[in-house]
Amino acid sequence: MPRKSVEIPRVDDRLELLFRHAGLTEKQAKLYRLLLVVGSEKASTLSQRSGIKRSNAYALLEDLVHKGLASKIEKAGIQYFRPEPPTKLLEVITGQEKNLAAAKSLAGDLVPQLTRQWKRAVERPTVRHVEGEEGLYQVFEDIYQPNKKEIHGCVDLEVVGKVFPKHITHELIPRRVKYGMKAWAILGDSPAAREVASKDKDQIRT
Repeated sequence: MPRKSVEIPRVDDRLELLFRHAGLTEKQAKLYRLLLVVGSEKASTLSQRSGIKRSNAYALLEDLVHKGLASKIEKAGIQYFRPEPPTKLLEVITGQEKNLAAAKSLAGDLVPQLTRQWKRAVERPTVRHVEGEEGLYQVFEDIYQPNKKEIHGCVDLEVVGKVFPKHITHELIPRRVKYGMKAWAILGDSPAAREVASKDKDQIRT
């Protein structure tokens, strides 16, 4: 006589939310609900009734055992899975809360250290070799990109002025001031440098 099929009760939104917060996947929740209906059953039968492949179903059932939501028993030398009481869900969630609290405490201690490491990695200076006037021009263009908040530099305005007459004082500095980029500069002593230094406050420069 064919065995009567068992219909799995439809999981409503609140149950889905409960299982999700308990850390169950959709398929784990489906098998647990099925176990609550049938009691104890073989993995092969649970696979057929749930529509989950046998190999996957067995692994998922083992996960439920590991979580404390199911257990294994033997009947006539055959392994069966059976559900643990739903109160175990509360224990699972409580365990997760403790793990999260421990993780939060560790994060509070370690995130500052990780942040310093991250800053060293992403803000590490890079060295680039350029040649000729075109290369030097591109260097200055890159330095004065509007997405930067600060600029640090050491420059001899007399030398640069010979290559790019008034390019820094008439184009790059006004561009930097326009975008509110603060400059930290060491200038070689020269008439041009003294003229620029006299405008430090107006040109957001230290």
